[in-house]
Amino acid sequence: MVGFITGDQAISLSDLSKEERRVLISNHYATLFNDERMKESIDYMEKDWVKEEYSDGCYVSNCPPGLITSPSGPTIRQREGRIHFCGTETAEIWNGF
Repeated sequence: MVGFITGDQAISLSDLSKEERRVLISNHYATLFNDERMKESIDYMEKDWVKEEYSDGCYVSNCPPGLITSPSGPTIRQREGRIHFCGTETAEIWNGF
C-alpha cells in the first residue's frame, strides 16, 4: 500500500519520529478500511520529502500550467549527446508517477 501526505499535514508529520508516523498512518488505514489488521503492518517504509535537501519537499516537480503541452515542453525529454533524461517529470503519460 502506498500513500502520500502533502501540504501542511506533511510538514506537521515531519516533526514526528518515524515510529510515531507509522502508528498514525497505520491507525488511519485501519479506520479507512474498517480493518484492525491494518494496525499490524508486516513492514513499513517511508520517504520524508519535507526533509529532502535537493527536492525541497516534493516528490515530483510541478510545472506551470501548459508547459508540458507547449512547444517547449518536449525539450525536457531531448537527449544531449549521449545523455538521456528520464524520470517522472519527462513522462508523457501520468507525469509525476
